[in-house]
Amino acid sequence: MNKIEHSNFKLIEAELYGYNDTKKELELMEEEILEGSAFQEVCVQSGTTGDTTANKAIKMISSKAILECERRIKAIEKTLVILQQDETKLRMLQMKYFERKFTDTGIMNELHIGNNTFYRWRREIVKLVGSYLGWRV
Repeated sequence: MNKIEHSNFKLIEAELYGYNDTKKELELMEEEILEGSAFQEVCVQSGTTGDTTANKAIKMISSKAILECERRIKAIEKTLVILQQDETKLRMLQMKYFERKFTDTGIMNELHIGNNTFYRWRREIVKLVGSYLGWRV
């Protein structure tokens, strides 16, 4: 694995660890737009007065921060859908990245899998998320 691939691997793992926080962050950004916030106003005119509903819609679809959060969330959610075909791999992902109650060894013991299987599955999961993000891993 070269330096770029290794760096991407670590970034993707960070995204997996932060998945629930990213979802909360996205919800907050969307709420801020809907409730009127510090996001820069985009003025849409319909007739002589500004259309606040259209302004909010434009902000929701044009915010780079929102688009990036959605992209990362979708990549992980697509991976979760794929992993539903293998309950043990899905459970491993949940235990390692979402629940974070167990060490790697604890996860191996709970799932009755070996060291090589654990780390192979970890690489597969990270590569799958990376493929949906368009990153080399």
